[in-house]
Amino acid sequence: MSDSQHRPQEGEKSKESKPRPLGLVRLDEVARRWVSAPDEMPAKAYKAICEGAVRVTKFSKPRCEFQFTVVEGDYTGVCLPGWAEMKYIGAKRIKPGCHYEKYCKIALNGDLPDDLDPRLFIGKVFIVETAYRRTNGKSRILLDATRKKDAADHLRMVDIVSLSSL
Repeated sequence: MSDSQHRPQEGEKSKESKPRPLGLVRLDEVARRWVSAPDEMPAKAYKAICEGAVRVTKFSKPRCEFQFTVVEGDYTGVCLPGWAEMKYIGAKRIKPGCHYEKYCKIALNGDLPDDLDPRLFIGKVFIVETAYRRTNGKSRILLDATRKKDAADHLRMVDIVSLSSL
């Protein structure tokens, strides 16, 4: 009897299973294509909506990874990634004054609850400052962040300036 014709015995699980949903997209949501910033897109402030925010570990440090989409102007629809280091005091308290806490204050109009989960940014519109790579990755020598250096360089969110509206 081949594997395709195998019938489970008593106490054995069936190999047939229900289709699993994709891990990143709920079945009721529409997955959209990531639109990279064109080469001629200048590094400046843009009005953008936060479509994703999640806690990740990058360079061995906890960070909030953002995904913004420009909602106004010539570059509407362009996606901008961004990161903010989540500095902690103890195990679960965000350090006062760190970039992440500053961004949370902006997103919540100054009111800070105990739970500062990254999902609080999702769906809100912000004015975000953008820039290209600031160093070459090998040294701390600062480069011009207003212009693209090479094909691997991309525009990213470097600061959340203020809360906005559509």
